[in-house]
Amino acid sequence: RTMRNLQLSYIKSILFSELNVENVHRTAYDSDKQIFYISTDHIIYSFDVDNDDDKSLRQAYETQEHSIEDLCYVSEINCLCIALSNGDLLSYICDDNIENIIGTMDTKIHAITLSPDQQILTIVSDTKLLLLSVMNEFEPIAEINFDTNEFGLQQFVNVGWGKQETQFHGSLGKKAALLPTSMGTKNIFSFDDCRTKISWRDDSDYFAVSFISKQEQCRMIKIYNKQGQLQATNDQVFNGCLEHSFAWKLSGESIAVPMRMNNGQKSTISFMEKNGLKHGDFELVKEDEKEYHVQHICWNKDSTILCIVLHTAESSVKDKPERNNSSKGSSVLQLWSTNNYHWYLKQCYKFESLQIQTILWDMESTNRIHFIFDNGQYRTMTWVWVTNIKSADNRTLACVIDGKKLMVTDFTHSSIPPPMCTYTIMCPSTIHSVVSSNNSNDQLLFALSNGVIALCKSSLPSSDTVSGYETIKHLPEITAHYIQSVIKIDSNMNDCTHFTLFNDQLYYIELSVLHVHNFERIVQSIQLDFLCLTTAIGQNAIYFESTNGEIFYLNEKQQIKIVSKIQFPRRCPQFSIVIQGNDEKFVGLTDNYRLYLNSNELLHNCNSYFIHDRSTIAYSTLQHQIGFISLTNSNNTHQNNVIDTKRRTGK
Repeated sequence: RTMRNLQLSYIKSILFSELNVENVHRTAYDSDKQIFYISTDHIIYSFDVDNDDDKSLRQAYETQEHSIEDLCYVSEINCLCIALSNGDLLSYICDDNIENIIGTMDTKIHAITLSPDQQILTIVSDTKLLLLSVMNEFEPIAEINFDTNEFGLQQFVNVGWGKQETQFHGSLGKKAALLPTSMGTKNIFSFDDCRTKISWRDDSDYFAVSFISKQEQCRMIKIYNKQGQLQATNDQVFNGCLEHSFAWKLSGESIAVPMRMNNGQKSTISFMEKNGLKHGDFELVKEDEKEYHVQHICWNKDSTILCIVLHTAESSVKDKPERNNSSKGSSVLQLWSTNNYHWYLKQCYKFESLQIQTILWDMESTNRIHFIFDNGQYRTMTWVWVTNIKSADNRTLACVIDGKKLMVTDFTHSSIPPPMCTYTIMCPSTIHSVVSSNNSNDQLLFALSNGVIALCKSSLPSSDTVSGYETIKHLPEITAHYIQSVIKIDSNMNDCTHFTLFNDQLYYIELSVLHVHNFERIVQSIQLDFLCLTTAIGQNAIYFESTNGEIFYLNEKQQIKIVSKIQFPRRCPQFSIVIQGNDEKFVGLTDNYRLYLNSNELLHNCNSYFIHDRSTIAYSTLQHQIGFISLTNSNNTHQNNVIDTKRRTGK
């Protein structure tokens, strides 16, 4: 799990002309019916996400007098909750077109948010917070004025330890002990939308409120329990540094908050515990020298991916923010993941002259995200976790992507725990994916987000090698890979998936079109009539798995054919082909740890596997065991030699 990469497996894009001149600012999602709701200033539209035959946009609700401020979908009672600019809170049953007024606030509503258990609806204005019980006909639970000087129930007790005057100040001398403590700069950034926001913890016991404090003249965060009792306020180190977006990690450990320090020169993602204290951070990576700020931040369902949306300074809200301001800036979508206390930039997508208006993760499909651009384009993207292993010339290499770095570990000579590695290949742009290959030589290929394919070999580069790339060896005695050449492909890298090198030609899919590239130009393009989930390389063909588990292959005549007798019962993001004479066997592993051989389930607790010598499946389990399955045995029964890899505790 510590050496995995995110691989883009599925893209769907729809351009809605109805939204081209409208300002999309809020969305809601009915995961049961797969219906996506889009809110403009006065109209709520809906469409079926997974219905490829119906790509129309339907009008679900319209208001003439007052603009729509926010909305959320309550699946328990099958209705939309809608907040209007005059303070009205409505419930709207879409199937029956029934509208009811829940109540009215005396000030403008900034946001409404539903707790993860769908029991509590939170409503915030400039300074007030209202909690309503969903299952008790929206009865009020608590009403709170959050812009106060109170810290909360978790107020720290000072017993005199660690006072400034008792600390050692080094070369600054004793006079430093008498200097006043810096309490942070009072500051509200020009791009701040000045709206109050809410983020719930996944167990629905706590939620956080981010708001502009009129008393402190800066953005602050306060944390409450579900009864509305104030628990904590952010530590003063956050004051004057907070940006307007934030997100509570669904696993409940901490809150991710974007911060700007050093007079706005340094952008970081910091983590706040529920007692208000800071607990770690990492610095954001910029694709270019433009000025960016964090517009959106959100966690996926299992908290393994942190999504960050950056906007350029051209799209920043200046002075007095208005929601109707047009934007000519760009958006950058970044996906981050952590292991061994190191944060990896796994994916980065730059959208020129497009601004991501709203974004949310799918709560059913773990690694699927939905977002909408300001030109009315809806887009959904799905990623799968893969392990990029290269075995050639008696060497086994593991490649890990971290932004502009490809971290390579040679397990033939050393076993180095990540984030350390044997050597690093530095690139001028972020790395999109490592290219799969059936080559037995030492060639290594990877795709960059700027549309470049980099070719590496272990031989030293010539004197006229391409600039902007560098190989840094961390172990001098190891043979490393060096960039030999680069090629530019005539495709939008944001739409490209499944890069594969087969028979010295590059294959990749761009929006359901399979391209064949001979490293000079695209020589053939084949329209696919299925949605490709993943690919695998066989002995004489490339195989494709569709999203419903069907297996296809590309024959010698460059025609797509289906393997009619084989279909996985569930989609398998990782699958392999084993050729034994004239017999083809397909091994697949699902996201929920089920291992299949053709249509038969072998295991339900497998987290990885490896095919050895086309005769044996070596696998690992969630119980930290390694086992073996013979592919030559007609019954495919488990062998008895299962090895327990748990660490000994000495008990």
